Amino acid sequence: MELANARAKLIRAKSTAQVAYQALRTVLSLPQGGRLALVGTLDEVPQLPASAVLEGAVLARADVKAIGAQKEMAERSVSLALAELKPMVAFTGNFQYQEDGLSRLLNATNRSYQFGLAVQVPLFAAPSVAARKAAASARVRQAEHGARATLDAARLELASSSTELEASREIVATQQKAVELARESLSIAEVSYENGVITSTELNDARLSLLETEWELMQAKYGQIVAAARTRYAAGL
Repeated sequence: MELANARAKLIRAKSTAQVAYQALRTVLSLPQGGRLALVGTLDEVPQLPASAVLEGAVLARADVKAIGAQKEMAERSVSLALAELKPMVAFTGNFQYQEDGLSRLLNATNRSYQFGLAVQVPLFAAPSVAARKAAASARVRQAEHGARATLDAARLELASSSTELEASREIVATQQKAVELARESLSIAEVSYENGVITSTELNDARLSLLETEWELMQAKYGQIVAAARTRYAAGL
């Protein structure tokens, strides 16, 4: 039974590895049949800056900047709407010259000048301008609320991922101690088996316990790397 269970675990592990490779090819926009050569170990945990740096980096996230750009666009819409209520002053000028002969080319009577000043006051544009201003002001408030909500969500995501990272580090430390204890137990079991104190079944149980503990340590190290990556993503790094 234990052998069948171990084979089932091996089949599931191979299937999970194949699915992970396919997902990685999809993320990298590579053909599904392409070969991948992965390097590195589970002991290589990405380095993260201090907590203060992470909290400050949240403001540089793309989604937070996008909301800020929407707010700026809405504020400019308000300014454009208010500009339509201001009067317009235009100064125009015209110069005309007419002459039929070269002998009278410099005669001043053949030249004329025209100058004009136009003032346009939008007396009847106030209702439409007020409506556009109200709509733009509403978009400004909407962008402000959206910015606060996005920033709060980003900070919550960062806090959650940071907590998960700290927990994963503690789990890794705990599993490392568990592996050390399992190795000591196996050493004691081997000596006991050589002296005829325990049976081969008990020795195999000790070996199996060490393998399972090492597997749990690998899983914990993998979770630590994923938690560190999520923390960097939540901080916008």
